[in-house]
Amino acid sequence: MALDSHIYTIVEPKIKLDSMKVPNLGERESGDKSSSFQGGITPYIKINNYTFQPNAIDAFVLDLNGKYPEIRAKIADSENVFTVDQFPRDGDILSLRIELDKSGTYKDIRMDFTILEFKGTPASSFEKKDGRSMFSIRAIAKIPGMYTDECKSYGLNTSLEHIKLVANDLKLGVSTNISTVNDEMRRFCAYQTKIELIENTVLHSYISDDAFQTFSIDPYYYVSFVDLQKIFNAPNDIELGDFITGEMFQERGIDSDEGSGKTKGQLILTNHHNMKGTNTEILKYNLVNNSTKVALENGYRRKMQYFDLNESQLLEFDVESLVSDNISDREEALKGRRNSETDEYNTHIKQKYVGVQNENTHLNYNYAAINNIQNLVELDKMYLEVELSTVNPAIYKYMKLPVSIYNYGHGNTQVSKDISKEAKEADFELKSEGDNFGKQDNNDEDRELDKFTLDEFLTAHYVVMGIKYKYDPKAGYTQVLKLARREWPARLSNV
Repeated sequence: MALDSHIYTIVEPKIKLDSMKVPNLGERESGDKSSSFQGGITPYIKINNYTFQPNAIDAFVLDLNGKYPEIRAKIADSENVFTVDQFPRDGDILSLRIELDKSGTYKDIRMDFTILEFKGTPASSFEKKDGRSMFSIRAIAKIPGMYTDECKSYGLNTSLEHIKLVANDLKLGVSTNISTVNDEMRRFCAYQTKIELIENTVLHSYISDDAFQTFSIDPYYYVSFVDLQKIFNAPNDIELGDFITGEMFQERGIDSDEGSGKTKGQLILTNHHNMKGTNTEILKYNLVNNSTKVALENGYRRKMQYFDLNESQLLEFDVESLVSDNISDREEALKGRRNSETDEYNTHIKQKYVGVQNENTHLNYNYAAINNIQNLVELDKMYLEVELSTVNPAIYKYMKLPVSIYNYGHGNTQVSKDISKEAKEADFELKSEGDNFGKQDNNDEDRELDKFTLDEFLTAHYVVMGIKYKYDPKAGYTQVLKLARREWPARLSNV
């Protein structure tokens, strides 16, 4: 079966978690002995058999931006439990449950975490007596054996097969969009940790000169090993997902009847007012530009060198970040300032000698590492960060999805209209005239609002490179996404 931009499960996880069953609190009449409230309206957090009540959680973030899940939280010890015997010590864990969908369409997040930091805010005896002790927590996913130094050979095979073997040792699953790789070699865990072995294996993995790879461990204990170029080159489709309002999400702790009102709709993230309160509404958004910083550190391309023992000569290659196959006629990659007196694109080049290569590694071992790095840093040049008004469980890391941003207010809309008019006169395709991002038209109710226009610069298909699940007592759950894009609309004066 040919794999496309979707991530498919090829190995199921076998990791065992601590028990988190909670007695029925009386909300169920079905006879089920487990409570349905835990992890629904608020995160369910348990440390040393002590469960924090919903009003004790002052702030919470489940961060999936890195290579493995991490938690940061602030909690109140209203019962003074942690000033006596229950204070976390070496080896103690934090258990977490987040219920994403009562109907069972989407799997709940259930993980155990190793506590890295647990520290209290200085408080007086009276504050402690009154239950006002506050603690900050930082914890990472608990995966037994992941940080143990080990010496082990995994034999002759490809990176994909070796990742499956290492994942099996850690009782993790594997998901991927990769069918074949061309990097067969012997790999060893040479007195290093398993996470270092996975990182090194992926770094030097090779499919072709027109691909680059990365990985992360998701909140369901799968190692996601993905070819990102395949995802960026995938068709700009629109998927269907469940429309869930913030009110419905907050009420998931109550058993729902069939036909609870959930409907299917286009999975397009947008700040349009018609989507207010749904799980596709963008509550906040921010464009981040690190392009010059990334370019200064990495160049617009690298001239890499290594000494090949088999050929007995120094080999040299130019490595440049890839572009998408479906780039439009007005878009361009971030590769230097146009019409500059100095040609940064052709002159700002970095040099990298990567050492010696011999018959113990695959043919493209050194090239693959530079190619993967050069393409991954390109995604940090400019990206869109959005915060959804509630959690959308259909969104996963490395997913490609459309985003529609609208400008409101007379000043913003007029500037947008002027640019769109100029682009149309130059025969460039306008996204507002296509069907790739849905149609949001004015209606009678909209007359009370300022006119709005589609933002032709920010509206596009993006790849999800990071996810955060946030909770605070006032706003409830929200979801923050880091959305990557390599090609951006060029200034019309430069085209």
